[in-house]
Amino acid sequence: MSASRLPDALLAAYRTGHVPTAAGREVRFDSNISQQQATALYDVVLELKPQLSVEVGLALGASTAVILQALADGGQPAKHHVLDPFQETDWHGAGLEMIRRTGFEHLCAFHSAYAEEVVPGLGPLDFAFIDASHLFDFTLTEFVLCDKKLRVGGLIGFHDLWMGAQQKLLRFILTNRHYEAVRLPTSAARQGRGRRALARLLRALPLARHVFNPKLLQPTTEEEYGNLFLVRKLREDDRPADGRHYVDF
Repeated sequence: MSASRLPDALLAAYRTGHVPTAAGREVRFDSNISQQQATALYDVVLELKPQLSVEVGLALGASTAVILQALADGGQPAKHHVLDPFQETDWHGAGLEMIRRTGFEHLCAFHSAYAEEVVPGLGPLDFAFIDASHLFDFTLTEFVLCDKKLRVGGLIGFHDLWMGAQQKLLRFILTNRHYEAVRLPTSAARQGRGRRALARLLRALPLARHVFNPKLLQPTTEEEYGNLFLVRKLREDDRPADGRHYVDF
């Protein structure tokens, strides 16, 4: 995929380092996915062709613009719900202005609200992208809410794996839920091959989970998965109702 498939408004932001606000002034374009990550995200959404998707966190609108472009290019009926209670107060409406400049407002429903106020009322989801507070408990809650609505085979994307809370979240998902990591061509996974090989050897040892640190057995670093990372739902949650299921992460 060529970067030319990204929206013109987004390409302009990458080029100039600034985006316009709803009031017409400019702010720095510095809280967003990179252009390389945007290209990878476009490819994923274009291939998936989600009919219903949700995004937690709008900010300056980079990932939203990418998702909307992919939905439009996919040529299927689609609706993308975007949630951000701080869009006006913290981001001065810059994300909403980005949406307007893409020309895909008809594909988007904006909610100035938290995930727990919106996601439970949505229909079955094919795709979710969570890039908001990054606090572990908040992001875990957002994942659980989206998982309850996500179809089997659907994807959930996250950003900023360099943060410890995001690494912990990914370890929880991969060890305690029926999800698999989705490898992106833009990830720096080649730097993590040694860690993965060592982890496979250690996991094969008897009582490995009782001896070694979970971080060593299930490495979740930016070098392995990339700063933009996605997981695919393999099947519905079937943990026993007695609440005793737990795998250290």
